[in-house]
Amino acid sequence: MSVQRFADRQALPVLCALLVIGAGACLFASHQVEQTRRDLVTRRLLTAVDILRDPAAAALDSSDSRPSFLAEMNDWGRVTGLRLTLILPDGSVLADSEVQHMPNLSDRPEVKAAIEGRTESDFRRSVVTGKDMLYVAKPVEKDGVRIGTLRAATYASEIDAALSGFERTFGLIAFVCLIAGAIVGFVTGRRRDRTAIEDETEYTERMAA
Repeated sequence: MSVQRFADRQALPVLCALLVIGAGACLFASHQVEQTRRDLVTRRLLTAVDILRDPAAAALDSSDSRPSFLAEMNDWGRVTGLRLTLILPDGSVLADSEVQHMPNLSDRPEVKAAIEGRTESDFRRSVVTGKDMLYVAKPVEKDGVRIGTLRAATYASEIDAALSGFERTFGLIAFVCLIAGAIVGFVTGRRRDRTAIEDETEYTERMAA
């Protein structure tokens, strides 16, 4: 086997390794971007819930303040683009900013978590609207007693929009880096191979002399 052919066979695994490493790095970064995107949208939902929880507690505690809160909730949902739902302790819906007739929500994961005093998010397809949505719910309390649940939700398009520009930029940078790494690896390998051939030729000539 010639030295050149052996060198070519050595360069191929190096290039393949660079491509595999680059692809792995891109997949890992894509996963991190997706997680960051969901975290950002979740924090936005939690902020909306936190702002409205005190007025929601007042509305659940007193029927007199309920109409003004429901109007405020609908306005807030219209301005932010979020879907807001006020839920009674038994899971029945008192009001929703987008849907008039809602089923009992006590079996929904985020609502069950709120009933237990926890805060969880859940991404799934809405039974009512048929669209993929991200949900977050928190308990509404009065004097330490849970009197209801407030839930905020947004459509999958909102999640896709978050950091979408950054993701495209990162994808372009990753692609350029991957190509550049492959070129550098190929050139370096060829240079090393030429050096090895020159050294062998020089050694052969010395031995012949």
